[in-house]
Amino acid sequence: MEPFDCGNYRVTIKNEEVNKISFTRVDKDICDIYSEEQNITFENDKDIYELKFNVVSYNQEILIFEDNVFLDKCKSQNNMLVCPLT
Repeated sequence: MEPFDCGNYRVTIKNEEVNKISFTRVDKDICDIYSEEQNITFENDKDIYELKFNVVSYNQEILIFEDNVFLDKCKSQNNMLVCPLT
């Protein structure tokens, strides 16, 4: 098998038995969301805000950000993930 680049690595797979190598796809359980920068302006009369993310892959995981911010009530809507923030 020819070497290939993966990130900052050059990978070479050596197999003693030709054509006897198998791989298992694992990306089905990986959360892959993204967004542009989002700014929230806090208002005195508002208790709930929303963060919105574009979804590549999402499987109802609880999202955990810095300082133990948990987003556990997110809902998928048309390839978007909408997460209420209180």
